[in-house]
Amino acid sequence: MDPNIIESQLADFIKWIDEQPELPKNFDRINLVRYLKASEFNLDEAKRLFRKSLQWRKAYPNIFTQRDAYSKEMSDLIKVIQYVPMPTRTSEHNRVSIVRLTDPNPDLIDFNTVIKMFFMVADIRLASLDDIWSEGEIPIWDMSNITIRHFPKLVLSTMRLFMKYTQEAHPVKVVQLHIINCNALLNKGLAVVKPFLKKDVAERIHFHTPNSDTLYKYIPRHILPKDLGGTDNTLEFYQKIIHEYLGSYRDYLMDDERWRLNV
Repeated sequence: MDPNIIESQLADFIKWIDEQPELPKNFDRINLVRYLKASEFNLDEAKRLFRKSLQWRKAYPNIFTQRDAYSKEMSDLIKVIQYVPMPTRTSEHNRVSIVRLTDPNPDLIDFNTVIKMFFMVADIRLASLDDIWSEGEIPIWDMSNITIRHFPKLVLSTMRLFMKYTQEAHPVKVVQLHIINCNALLNKGLAVVKPFLKKDVAERIHFHTPNSDTLYKYIPRHILPKDLGGTDNTLEFYQKIIHEYLGSYRDYLMDDERWRLNV
């Protein structure tokens, strides 16, 4: 894409936002480019996506406000869950991100806080130059420490938000989804997610049983952490960096006016 065209579309995008009294004005330019890119530089589609994301945020203040990386709820969660976007992209320029519990005790998990953390990390990535030209996202969900006892912890309204937002309002394209260390019992439990999935997204899901090496047919080992049989650093190493990164963006994430739809 010609940089002059991008700059022209960005200027038109900003002008449109300025003319809408209900839309927030202290937006991040890099963030807006992400909406343009996710819409294949169709300005009308980028506008729709941007407005839709703000509508979802307004509807769920428990997830999208009071986002303090140093709060007790977030500090406690960081100890038992790892959410790590890996630094090396695939040859197709897709970013691999990994979610894994480090403690199998379901009583340590608050599902709303998990989703809040996901969107906190997602928002700072959307404002990052390093991530701006990633072509798509490849999430990996490691089920090794999840049991059927975790499923009652799900909050269906929050699950609906997560699935609808990431498919309809998040300016990132999921090109594959890998669920690893997944046994037959968990496969049945995951049926709760399927009603929220669009058909084309459901077709991109790949299940991998424990001790299999099928994941490496899709993702090279040099991109993956040692924890998953790769050659990159550990998830614990990168999780500490992510937590520090969240802390450095604390004011950005806590500024609710940046995301507020005034209607």
